[in-house]
Amino acid sequence: MAQTAVAKNGLLLRLCAPEFRDNEEIALLAIRNHCSAFRYISDRLKRDRAFVIKAVKIDGDVVDFADEFAQDEEIVRHAQAQITAARKLETDRNTINIVVQP
Repeated sequence: MAQTAVAKNGLLLRLCAPEFRDNEEIALLAIRNHCSAFRYISDRLKRDRAFVIKAVKIDGDVVDFADEFAQDEEIVRHAQAQITAARKLETDRNTINIVVQP
């Protein structure tokens, strides 16, 4: 139930029971839907460097919420790479839409 809800609206994580906010799989689903869902994950996950790396690889903007790792070069590098890739994908999609439209 929690998985379905946060997959559709990541911000619903804030309403979930603590055990769901501490579940890595559910937290990543929420972040995939909305990067600011990071604010609602457990403190344990927020401090887990490996988890934060997974999160920024999904959405680089998570780095804005991961204060503890703001100066971590590897995490920032992963975040920048993901943001760059997302922007390129968006540009490519826009180009395809322009070419396809009559």
